Formats: sequence, C-alpha cells, structure tokens
Amino acid sequence: MQENQTPRRPSGWRYVAIGVLTFIFTASLFMAGLILGGGASLVDRTLSGLGIVSAPTPTPAVISGDAIVQQIRQISRLETTTYSIERVIEVRQSDSTWPDWLRGDRLLLIAHGTVIAGIDLEQLQSSDVVVAPDGKTFTVTLPAARIFNPNSILDNARTRVYDRQQGLLAPPNDNLETEARRAAESQLLAAACEEDILGRATEDGRIAMTNMLALFDMEVVVHSRPAPPCTESY
Repeated sequence: MQENQTPRRPSGWRYVAIGVLTFIFTASLFMAGLILGGGASLVDRTLSGLGIVSAPTPTPAVISGDAIVQQIRQISRLETTTYSIERVIEVRQSDSTWPDWLRGDRLLLIAHGTVIAGIDLEQLQSSDVVVAPDGKTFTVTLPAARIFNPNSILDNARTRVYDRQQGLLAPPNDNLETEARRAAESQLLAAACEEDILGRATEDGRIAMTNMLALFDMEVVVHSRPAPPCTESY
C-alpha cells in the first residue's frame, strides 16, 4: 500500500536567488540604456545596442526664413518705449483794435499725455529674414520704429483747464479749449521727439527681439532700420 506524498515546495533561498537575478537583469538593462543614450526609449536603446533591432534615425528640424517670419509676426506690435509728459499750454484770442482786457480771450491748459513708440512687426517681410546655408545662423532686419499713438497722445482724464481770462466784450469762443487740446498733442509729440524717442525705440526693439529669438537653437543677428525724422513722420 502506497503512502500519499505531499509535493515538495521550493525552499526560501530559491525565491531569494530568483529575486536577485531579476534585479541584476533589470539594473543591467538600465545601465545599458544610459550608456547607449539617444532619443529612443530605454528598451529600444538597449535592443539596438545589442544588435537585435536597428536604431531609429533622428529627423533633423529644418527652420526656414518664412517660418521665422510667421513666428515674429504673431507678436504684432513691439511697444518698447513710453514717454509720459506734462506741459502747460497757452492759447489766446486777441483783437488788434482793442486791448485784451476788453476783447481778448486767454486759456491755460495743463496737459498730460503718453507717447508710445515701438516696431510694427506685421510689416516684417520674408526678405527681412535670411538663414545661413549651414542653417546655424539667421539674420533679421527689423522695420523702422514708429509712434503708435500720434492721434491719441492726450490723457483727457488728467488734462484740465487751469485758467481762463476773457475780456469784458470778448465774443464767445467755445472752440478755444479744443484748439488748446490740439496744440497740446502736437507739443507733447514734439517733446518726445526732442528726447529721441524713436532712437530709443529702435535700440530697445533690437535688444528685445534678440532676447526673444534666443529661444531658437541658432545664432541670431538682429539689425534695425533707421527711424525716419520724428517730426516729419506724422
């Protein structure tokens, strides 16, 4: 009569040995992947290094001048320089026949305004971006700087009439303040031009664009077209 035999279970050291071998294999796979490097996954790099599969061929990224132009145009306006100016403007109406205390009209206006200058990047043309034959360098020639708000310089909320003196027999002139505000915009723009706002905007724009284009993995050279005479531009 045969006795029932209970199946023998593997002893604990065998489990330990299996775990150690698994760890060694995984670690070896990881180290092989690090040594082989490349853009593939860890397993792909290891298998390609062992000759089991072929290594993937990287596709070079080609950056064209048109692509760079489209990227720059998306910025639209590069506002680089802002001048805030305050001026006291005087306008008067006189009668050559009579003295001002009788027929004159004098108005003082405290004018506040802001002049904004920069570069309109939507004016950039394809010919303004040149990529070197080796694809490692590109040159950008920016449009000339300009005043962005020549007709809206005056801050109407902060501009006010400081004083008005009318002669005893002066005819009514409801347009005198309007004329003062028009003169104020012209004088504020002239003041900004005297401070060379377009020259500052040209240099600030070149520096700003150089910093922006540094994100491309290429050497960048940025030139700026000279700004036109400020007082003759608008």
